[in-house]
Amino acid sequence: MHLAFAIGRHLLEIRILRQRITLPAWLITGNGTRVHDLDSYLLFASALSPSMAEEMLHSRWESTATVHVFNDDGWFTDVLVPQMLQAHALSGFHYQLRDLKSFPAHEVTKICFVDDHDALCPLKSQLKEALSDRAHICF
Repeated sequence: MHLAFAIGRHLLEIRILRQRITLPAWLITGNGTRVHDLDSYLLFASALSPSMAEEMLHSRWESTATVHVFNDDGWFTDVLVPQMLQAHALSGFHYQLRDLKSFPAHEVTKICFVDDHDALCPLKSQLKEALSDRAHICF
């Protein structure tokens, strides 16, 4: 039997959890942006194009959502959001504070906007209008 965990969370966090439950499993992480085998060998990787990352990080969105950038080195944001860390208490995974406007676009795997559902609905429309079919929007 083969086991695979498919999850939106980061590989660094899931590795910690996988070790704690000692189940040999393939890992599909970051909303499918990375696939690793049982030995953590990278089998597949996908990232935002640098031009897409640049556009998303430098556009002025009419939103109160916080912006979070992910890459193989971790999770980055430019604002303290301590309540988000509660969901990661078991693993200890946490964000690193960084100026996202100066984040190298070629290092971006995934961008996530976080806010209440009702606040995200208009942002989803803005993103779809600006990016059309050039991006996969998970909502």
